[in-house]
Amino acid sequence: MYGAVKAGKVPFLIDDKLSRTEIGAIARDVQLDVLLVATEWEFDLPRIGEWQGLQLYAFPAADKTNLLHPSTAVCRFTSGTSSAPKCLEFSHTAVLEAGRVWMRSNRMESSDITLCLAGFFNGLAFNTSLAATFLSGAQLVIYSGWASPPQVLREAARHHVTRLIGFPAFYKLLASSGLARNKLPASLQQVYSAASSLSDDTRNALKAQYGLDVSNYYGIAEAGPVTTEADLAAACGNGTALQGCLMRTENGVLQVRTPYLATRYLNRPGELEKRLTADGFYVTSDLAVISEGRLFLRGRRDAILDVGGKKFESSEVVGALLSLPGVDEAFVFGDPVPDQGMAVCAVVAGQNLPDEAVIRRQLGCQLAAFKIPQKIQFASALPRNAAGKIDAVGLRSRFRNRRFQNA
Repeated sequence: MYGAVKAGKVPFLIDDKLSRTEIGAIARDVQLDVLLVATEWEFDLPRIGEWQGLQLYAFPAADKTNLLHPSTAVCRFTSGTSSAPKCLEFSHTAVLEAGRVWMRSNRMESSDITLCLAGFFNGLAFNTSLAATFLSGAQLVIYSGWASPPQVLREAARHHVTRLIGFPAFYKLLASSGLARNKLPASLQQVYSAASSLSDDTRNALKAQYGLDVSNYYGIAEAGPVTTEADLAAACGNGTALQGCLMRTENGVLQVRTPYLATRYLNRPGELEKRLTADGFYVTSDLAVISEGRLFLRGRRDAILDVGGKKFESSEVVGALLSLPGVDEAFVFGDPVPDQGMAVCAVVAGQNLPDEAVIRRQLGCQLAAFKIPQKIQFASALPRNAAGKIDAVGLRSRFRNRRFQNA
């Protein structure tokens, strides 16, 4: 990557876990000139070089319709969990500033050694581990393979790692691993979890078993890192805003402003700009509460709902549900109904949930009748994927198979 930048080229960082078909489609979509991949990969393209386990393929020359912004230094992609991957363009200034802000806010020093369990195509790794590490003069350990707790801790001990960055799934595995406390390297000082809030149960278990205080980090592909945990003793939620970053909510939806926002989507002209407010805040798809400067995520916005021709966002219903006593999490979606648009469905989660009649009565004070869910099911917690995000696909399936508790 640095070689490409040094040569005046723009690297596009792509997840190597994608299939050949997906990588090929992305490459054609953004009109790449060359593709650099591991030697075990094969593409039906002219191969123009090979070096130290990597091989270089060339794409056919063609007139480009997607022209890079003049300031672009690096391109990364959104995850594609809600749509096809979008290609984000970042300027040199944005890349360097994201690294500097993380470095300063987390007091990184040249003596630090960072081990990150995410690939560098991921914004988490790029912003917290790549740019920040080299700007601070620190060292970076590149990890590959399955992130099993024994293997990760052995690698961390071998390199005397001071900072560990991973996803909630890894920390959940560690909490239930039964590994002895002395397996943690004595050098380890800071531990970060990203993608979604680490559960209180896992956080408390790690503290009790290993003396670990885990910092929840929040960031998004388009806007970069947003929060960190300045006070480990008071750690809860997703931390407080990084230096120079601002957060606010409107109708329960999180908006953020950072000094290193992406310039635009290369392959989706105008879409990023539509997500920006007049004063430069990026409107996320996350539902959140901000209390005393601290961020607490409450779920995700879903698609537009259509009930009998009346259209509205599911976030309206989610926001109303989260305002009810006892409701800790909520997910709302539309289930297609022939000739009627869709039925509004909701899963509410918490330990002391009100019954369905109470929920409907209280929602009636906030929402129009057609917005109140026709179907409600209950859970102690919403299901999440390996990254700790709400598993929307699995949740819908479980709902339709009546695997949650009915009223």
